Amino acid sequence: MEQISKILNKLGIDYIRKYIFDNYKGTKKPLQFDFYLPKYNCCIQYEGEEYFIKKNGTFKNELENIRENETQYCKDNDIKLIRIPYGFYKKIEKILTIEFNNNFQKSTDYTNCILIIAGTRPEEIKTIKLREFFEKNSIPHLYVFTGQHKNLINKNKYDFLFNIKEIKESNRLDRMLIENINNFGKFFCKHPYIKYVLVQGDTTSALAVALCSFNHQIKIIHLEAGLRTYDRENPYPEETNRRIISQMADIHLCPTYDSMNNLNKENVGGLKFVVGNTVIDNLLPYKDKCEYTNKILVTLHRRENHHWIDRWFTELDNLAKNYPQYDFILPMHPNPNVQKYKYLLKHVNIINPLPYEELLDLLVKTRLVITDSGGLQEECSFFNKKCLTCRIITERPEAINQSTFMVEEPEKLKSVFKEHHNNYKITHNCPFGDGRSVEKIFTILKELC
Repeated sequence: MEQISKILNKLGIDYIRKYIFDNYKGTKKPLQFDFYLPKYNCCIQYEGEEYFIKKNGTFKNELENIRENETQYCKDNDIKLIRIPYGFYKKIEKILTIEFNNNFQKSTDYTNCILIIAGTRPEEIKTIKLREFFEKNSIPHLYVFTGQHKNLINKNKYDFLFNIKEIKESNRLDRMLIENINNFGKFFCKHPYIKYVLVQGDTTSALAVALCSFNHQIKIIHLEAGLRTYDRENPYPEETNRRIISQMADIHLCPTYDSMNNLNKENVGGLKFVVGNTVIDNLLPYKDKCEYTNKILVTLHRRENHHWIDRWFTELDNLAKNYPQYDFILPMHPNPNVQKYKYLLKHVNIINPLPYEELLDLLVKTRLVITDSGGLQEECSFFNKKCLTCRIITERPEAINQSTFMVEEPEKLKSVFKEHHNNYKITHNCPFGDGRSVEKIFTILKELC
């Protein structure tokens, strides 16, 4: 409460503490609002943990009748009401600043909250624009980091941070599943106002949080839904993860009509929408910077390539040796299964992992890309760059033979590169979206949530 007073003072907003409206006629107990802003005809209620009390193994709001009366009174008298639960304490200043800049135009109930989950850099890249758009438009949400990629994300962007304990004797996938279910199970019990959980893609973190949400009967929104290879070993474990998530999700946000058709063929329930891929929204400012230089961007790190990463690196180094006119640049992934073979790359320019913005600066200048990444297939398509995809199969078939060209095994890299390094320009439209995915998702969720 004192924090809110300080923020309102800082913003130069006049307010009255513990305000009671004289004309209220209802229950014996008068309605008291924590703050009333006369200039904006707006009330602010801060709800601490005491508003949510555990009874008989379920959460029940002991002040539910009072809350309903507050809401109805404000509605009947055209008073805006902003309701903020305790889980938003770190971002109260940001919330009130945005509301102030918007002249407190509408009521917002932050107890009707969407939890946005990210645990890896690709998840952060594909959810951060959505988070920013929600914030700007006062859509109640919390942004939570699962702890999967500790060193590859910006922790300052998150409202809550979890940690996954590293135990050498345990299977890492087991550990991520167990730790996330445990962490989020406790979180949901402490924050029972969470109404929706948005998970992105197909990581083990996404699966764990979706399963935990399902167990707590919280509705699940699946971003980037419907991607399929129908080969559970490729990619592993992602193909199985996303198919399980589809069975639990209530809202499926699909990047393409092909991905939505996959869900329809599987008779998956829930609401389905084609929105494009949110990664494309990040790329719009870079589109006009595209050029073709002598740089070849390389990324190789996927789990299903670990068993023959030495062969990939050997073939890659032979390319760099035989084509000295190109600068082969490889941001080295920190995974030890990849790192241990970097000594094979004598003719490749090995650099540290790049921040995403720097990676895009490099990508727009490349001649073409060699990768096993799913996200780079999408980004290359938008930037009209050929993507030599070092995988047996891809869950993004929309771009095959347009911008994506498959390299199913290391020994094929030489011939595929030879075919494309001079014939490197493409003009196909990107099948993964137009850069307006976040806006489309906002419109959908504003109506449904």
